[in-house]
Amino acid sequence: MSHSSVIFWIYQKDKKAPEATPDPNSAPVETVQLSMYKSEDLTEVSWKSASYSAILQNSGDQKWKLIQPSIPSDETKTKAYVDGILALTGSRKYTTQQLPAAETGLNAPAVTLT
Repeated sequence: MSHSSVIFWIYQKDKKAPEATPDPNSAPVETVQLSMYKSEDLTEVSWKSASYSAILQNSGDQKWKLIQPSIPSDETKTKAYVDGILALTGSRKYTTQQLPAAETGLNAPAVTLT
């Protein structure tokens, strides 16, 4: 006794499936460098958040100091902080065509770095 199988394959020519909106959690994890600068390329770094703002300034020869708020600062620690900011990386990369800013949280960032 033999058994046979019948397979049907149905498709519609020239019809494209709708493009799905990417899920932020399903994007591939990759290391994305957030800054292309080195501390010696910059004269000033500032950041703002809802509760704090600061400005760090390079006064020459990599002598970074905190100028706002106006409190004493250690040049070595301040430069290390700037280097740490410039070394930040991300884990996913999107374009605005792939995912709107409102879905990534970038429409209202918690911290702005300039």
